[in-house]
Amino acid sequence: MGVFDRNLNIHPEFTSSYNDYMNSLNKLAALDIELLMMSHFFTLTNEDARGYIKKSIGKTVLFKERIEHYLTDFHGNRKSVVQKIFKEDFEDTGAILQDVRPYRINLEAKVRVIAEGR
Repeated sequence: MGVFDRNLNIHPEFTSSYNDYMNSLNKLAALDIELLMMSHFFTLTNEDARGYIKKSIGKTVLFKERIEHYLTDFHGNRKSVVQKIFKEDFEDTGAILQDVRPYRINLEAKVRVIAEGR
């Protein structure tokens, strides 16, 4: 459902299917969650947990739109889209809690998913 960075911004994690990811998020949003334990030692409770899922949905929609916008700007060149987002989110902020290689692999997968309409 997305992961926090050092600035507590949510980064979506749809690496195989945006549609399946959103369906899962919507199912989770319908639950009355009391405790949410996430990667990098983050734990949320009650309304914070429920709010996180709703925020994650919003961030996921925005990230998809951002990828689509860059795909248009770069005439479908996925590598250029990955480089642009990598610079903006990883290099410029220094906030990503993931090593370079896995972050780039996951970002490439997200761009591919959106470019292929999955």
